[in-house]
Amino acid sequence: MATIKLSHVGVFNTNGLLQFENLLKQPLDIVKSEVGNISSDASLFTRLACDIEIRPFDTRIELAASLYSMFESHTVLNKFKTDKGFWSWLAAAWLPTLFENSPKSAKLGEQARWILDKQKAKYYRHLLAGPYFIYNHHYPNPEKALSILGGSIVIPGELVGQIAATSDIAFSVGAEVATVLYMDPATGKPKKGASGLGAGSARRLSGAYLNQIDLTVDYRGMNVAEILKILPEEFSRFKQ
Repeated sequence: MATIKLSHVGVFNTNGLLQFENLLKQPLDIVKSEVGNISSDASLFTRLACDIEIRPFDTRIELAASLYSMFESHTVLNKFKTDKGFWSWLAAAWLPTLFENSPKSAKLGEQARWILDKQKAKYYRHLLAGPYFIYNHHYPNPEKALSILGGSIVIPGELVGQIAATSDIAFSVGAEVATVLYMDPATGKPKKGASGLGAGSARRLSGAYLNQIDLTVDYRGMNVAEILKILPEEFSRFKQ
């Protein structure tokens, strides 16, 4: 798909959000063919002057970098960084392009992937806002959070959910620890067993270890090397 250049972005109003929510209940082919009618209907959103480019990206970090540049170039957008209508309109505008560059097995999935839900347990599920929030927080070194940002946009993978679901970990040195442990630097992909149920997995790191020691240890005030030293033996296989 060629790059789509727009001279504006939008903020869905109440009716726009409702129209988008109802459309998302339809089969993917219908959504892809009709979503443009909603994102371009001036009665459904507030228009903000802003030059943006919508184009395919392979990874979440590439998409997040593009969104970061958008905010940096257009300060008028800063007050909408956590706005539900803004992110939902942006997701509607991006939707066909996101699927253009995704595996055939990609699905629409739950509504929270397109309509921003700001609950701590769901914010990360939004396919645009989720990566942006993590990228922005870890900037200027967002690659430290590749455990959350290094994956397919429409099919993020289990590792993303297991790390990003706990915001105290995702927005701290915990994301970097997960990157060191579970991302293969040679391939940029998760190591075998990283998102499984076994010893030393990401599920164990977030649910059974960091969340527990948080009661007695300020791990967010430590660096990665210090945290790696205190990890139990079960994590040793991922330290290679």
